[in-house]
Amino acid sequence: MSSRFAQLKNLQDWYQALSTRERVLVLAAVAAGVWVVWLFAIWEPLLNTSVSVQQKEQRLESEANAAGNSLAMQVQVDAEVADLESDLGLVADEIAQLELDLEQAMRAFVPPERMVGVLRDVLVKVPGVHIVSLRSQLPEAVTNGDQIVFYRHPVTLEIEGRYANLHDYLVALESRTEMLSFHSLDYQVVEHPLARATLKLSTLSRSKEWLGV
Repeated sequence: MSSRFAQLKNLQDWYQALSTRERVLVLAAVAAGVWVVWLFAIWEPLLNTSVSVQQKEQRLESEANAAGNSLAMQVQVDAEVADLESDLGLVADEIAQLELDLEQAMRAFVPPERMVGVLRDVLVKVPGVHIVSLRSQLPEAVTNGDQIVFYRHPVTLEIEGRYANLHDYLVALESRTEMLSFHSLDYQVVEHPLARATLKLSTLSRSKEWLGV
C-alpha cells in the first residue's frame, strides 16, 4: 500500500511540475485513452448488437411477408379448387340425369329380342298381309365421341297384300305403345291389286345383343 501511495505521490509531483501546456496535452491524452477504452469496451458491442437486431428484424419481416403471400396464394388456390369441385358436382348431376333420361327413353322402345315377335303379332291382327322376308342387320353403335351411347338394331321387312291391308298393318305398327323407328318405305304394285311394301325400321337398346332373325 505504501509503495502504491509513493507511486501516486511521485505521479502527482511529476504532474505539478509540468507547464500549463504540458498539463493540457496530458489531459487530452488521458481523455483520448478513456474514449478509446469506452469505444471498444462499450460502444462497439452496442453498435454490433444494434446492427444484429436490425438484420433480424429485416429477416423476420421478409419471412412474414413471404408467409403472408404464401397464405394468400393458398387461400386463392383453395377457393379455385372448391369452385372446380362444385362445377364437377353439377356436371356429375347433369350426367346422372341424362343417363336416367336415356334409360327411360330406351325402355320406350321395343326390346331387340322381342322385335320379331312384335312384327309377327301385328301381322296376325291384320288379315290379308303376309311376310315375304324379314332380314336383320348387325347392331350399329351410336356414339358420343369415343363413348357408345346405345345400339341401333335395324331390320328390313317385306310384306305383301292389298293397299288397304298394307296401310292397316303400318297404322297398327305405329299405334303400338312400344316404339319402333321407321327409316324408309318402298311400295310397289306386284300384280294389281297385290302390292309389296319394303320397310326399313329399327329399335334402340343399350345392349349389343343381336335380334337373331
